[in-house]
Amino acid sequence: MSGHLYTAKRAGDPFGPSAKSMGHSHADEPTRNLGDGDDALSHLGPQDQWFTFNMFDAQAWWVRDLIMGEIELPAKAEMEADPVRREREEDALEDDYACIKYQGDYVGELIAETDYPSFDMDAACQAFYEWKKHKKKGIMTFRDHGYVSPMTGKKAPPHHTPWKDALDDSLESYINP
Repeated sequence: MSGHLYTAKRAGDPFGPSAKSMGHSHADEPTRNLGDGDDALSHLGPQDQWFTFNMFDAQAWWVRDLIMGEIELPAKAEMEADPVRREREEDALEDDYACIKYQGDYVGELIAETDYPSFDMDAACQAFYEWKKHKKKGIMTFRDHGYVSPMTGKKAPPHHTPWKDALDDSLESYINP
């Protein structure tokens, strides 16, 4: 779990005591659930996640666009219903693989609503599926694999040293084994 608080004051909006709720205990919906009507504060996270960087980055772009007036908040009733629906959908997922796909779909929604750079979401999910299988197979060896980049389509080579033995984290050791 990781969490970040990003605050951004919209021009002309007073900073109020309440924050826009950015999710709930289950879903990864950060930006559409409005607390008591104050949209001057946006909170991103925390969520249990696979798409850590891309999700926080896409959420930040979404909030940026909200602040800049490129995205309008829906009606309060819609914002209140959205995380309830998402929690129900997430609770119905059967396993971590379905959760990975669900989260990938959510990141895709954020990307579609902004000008965040798109990438191959199916390839990203596939890499996470493989990573998850490797992690189940060996908790001490799952980091020893390379995966296909959803950005380039190229498979990363495995690191020259098994993860558990790679104690030197310097750039020189990484580049020149």
